[in-house]
Amino acid sequence: MDEKHKDKFWLEYQHSGAEKMGTYYYPLIHRLFKEDELDAQCMALSIDRILMNGNYKQIYGSQLMNGQLWPIADTTNLDSIRLSMGMKTLKEYLEYF
Repeated sequence: MDEKHKDKFWLEYQHSGAEKMGTYYYPLIHRLFKEDELDAQCMALSIDRILMNGNYKQIYGSQLMNGQLWPIADTTNLDSIRLSMGMKTLKEYLEYF
């Protein structure tokens, strides 16, 4: 999959609004990540979106609902978890909102 189509696919996947789409296409997203076709930050966003849609706490702190950060499973180690996926610290991330 070329870069243009890969980015388009991921954006449609991430923002489709169809909750079941996340879990349906997750195996493909995971395969793209494992084959270095999808960066770690996109993978983290996908995982958090699936967790949020299932009403579970997120891992990477990437999802907000109605302007509020969705609950996070491990707030103590969050920034190191985020950095391991190539993400900015939570404080830096929240400056965008």
